[in-house]
Amino acid sequence: MKIKPKLISLSITIILMIIGGIIQFSTNNKTRMQNTVKLKEVSSYHEITIEDKIVLNIEENYDTYLFYSKMFGISMDNLKEEIINTNKESFNVYDLSNKGTCYETLDISLLHFLENLEETKPKLFNRKYQYKKVNKKYIYGLIDYFSSIYDNVDAKTLKAIAYLESGNLSASSMMLKNNIFGGMASSGLIKYPSIEYGVYRYVLLMSKSYYGKGLTTVETIGKKYNPVTLGNKQVANPSWVAQVKNFISKFENNTSLTLETLKEMEG
Repeated sequence: MKIKPKLISLSITIILMIIGGIIQFSTNNKTRMQNTVKLKEVSSYHEITIEDKIVLNIEENYDTYLFYSKMFGISMDNLKEEIINTNKESFNVYDLSNKGTCYETLDISLLHFLENLEETKPKLFNRKYQYKKVNKKYIYGLIDYFSSIYDNVDAKTLKAIAYLESGNLSASSMMLKNNIFGGMASSGLIKYPSIEYGVYRYVLLMSKSYYGKGLTTVETIGKKYNPVTLGNKQVANPSWVAQVKNFISKFENNTSLTLETLKEMEG
């Protein structure tokens, strides 16, 4: 029996329509599945909180935070927790203390934060005195580094004074106490918990108590740092002045040092 051409054509058309419907259903179903996945992804997003911003900033500047946490003797966990607790409503990396004063760099902002924290929560800080043998180049590099932060001082002069007072960083009675400049307290030589902290305190002292008060020459510094009385006048010890000036020529100012470069110097 012969099948009529019209019947064959109709059958083919019906088959093609069925196949097309199956393909369309499959495509639509796949699209719905993709949209469902996308919706799940979107629903997993959350608003970035202040705490998220703080954690991210610490991660992005980890070496800087770690350097200062070790220098001050506070754990990274405690440091992070205190920064978060201090900045509940807003966060500005240049005002970590949240006191409305913005500083130029993270270093200065973090130093002020840690200084305040030392006074208010001293138990967070490990004050066991630790001595570690490091290259002299590293210690002089620390003077350069902190002098770039407290930039009213002259790093060469500070290095020359430390060179003279500590015998080029060789006086064991001083170095074992992380004291490179001969700083004294009522009980004798001041002890510092780390060499980094000791150098920092030295530069900070010179910045605030000498250069910050207009004592910027070796003679004016010496009048307060190493005074003698000649006649009825108090002046800088002439021998001290001459030696400091001589030792200044041994050094250069290198206030572009990074923490990475300092670490390489440590030895």
